[in-house]
Amino acid sequence: MDKAKIQQLTDDGGTAADRLNGFGGCAFGVGPILTYTTKVGKKSNLDFNARWVHEFENRNRPEGDLFQFSATLKF
Repeated sequence: MDKAKIQQLTDDGGTAADRLNGFGGCAFGVGPILTYTTKVGKKSNLDFNARWVHEFENRNRPEGDLFQFSATLKF
């Protein structure tokens, strides 16, 4: 299970951010991560990762779900 907390430490700058009181925010998320690793040749590894994070208790941020897929070749 993957857990995440995003805490913006300082407010944004600029004209639009000034109108929105800096738009500083906070978000919590939790969800699973799946990893698969296989050998490619004698020395290389190929990793696949899939992650889904559901965000909740967001403040000054849009709330939603994140899905991420990545593949990494280590040689």
